Amino acid sequence: SSAKGEIQEKGGIAISAKKLYEIVRELPEGDINITVAEGGRFELRSGSSLFALMGAPVEEYPAIPEIEKGKLISLEKKPLSDMIKKTLFAVGENDTRYILNGALLNLTKNSIQFVGTDGHRLAVIKKEIKGGAETTAIIPKKALIEVKRLIDEEGDENIEMGFGKNLVLFKKGNTEIISRLMEGTYPNYQQVIPQKNEIKIEVNKKNLEGALRRVSILSREKSNAVKIELSDGRLTCTSSNPDMGEATEDIPVEYKGLPLSMGFNARYILDNLSVIDGDAIILELQDPLSPCIIRDKADKDYLCVVMPMRV
Repeated sequence: SSAKGEIQEKGGIAISAKKLYEIVRELPEGDINITVAEGGRFELRSGSSLFALMGAPVEEYPAIPEIEKGKLISLEKKPLSDMIKKTLFAVGENDTRYILNGALLNLTKNSIQFVGTDGHRLAVIKKEIKGGAETTAIIPKKALIEVKRLIDEEGDENIEMGFGKNLVLFKKGNTEIISRLMEGTYPNYQQVIPQKNEIKIEVNKKNLEGALRRVSILSREKSNAVKIELSDGRLTCTSSNPDMGEATEDIPVEYKGLPLSMGFNARYILDNLSVIDGDAIILELQDPLSPCIIRDKADKDYLCVVMPMRV
């Protein structure tokens, strides 16, 4: 990243970015004077404050990889932030299956798709774009967290994205984030998406979210297990913990059919509901052993799959 300033003499030094950020964010409004002194000393002055950090020669800092700027793809800020938000929660974190700690990016000339999964849930979103290129990449979760922070900062500039040898670049204004891509084979996520879930129920998102939060208070802490039952005109959320008790809450729905009972980790469903913008969701179900599809009624390009569990 770069910023404008009055440069009296060119130079450089490698210092702790974390410490520099911690110092600068505590300073009052005003100019900052920076001096690189002999012996690898970095001095920062602001008002009556003086900070001195020990640094290292610029030559010791790893070379910044070059990515050809002429091949960057321009993406609108809000849709890209939305796509990352709606898949990032499903990406693994410190998962022993290394490749699940990243999100799959599928890029074509006309579309961009993000996929995230940790083996228990799956999130897929796809949007139309212009000027894309055929690319498939697996981007680390940590990198995407930083990219989303960059996107959500002030400013309406488009985000530029490009690829180099095993690298991805995201650029906004004067700031660039370059990350290595993950190497390996991403799971065949399409096999996980049920094709024959014939039971489709429309549910008010806030009603289901509230019911799951309340009922899961009494679920087992490790599993967050909640039973979801369908019967004529209602959806029932139930939790049971032998050491604490049980909880039940009904939600009115339009359903007429055979009773159905399924178990889920409430946290997985709640994580998905928290990133859905619409007021209504569609639950697509089949039987107690089949995954559940959750769709945002207002967004046909987004879906989440949650694996069932025994309750």
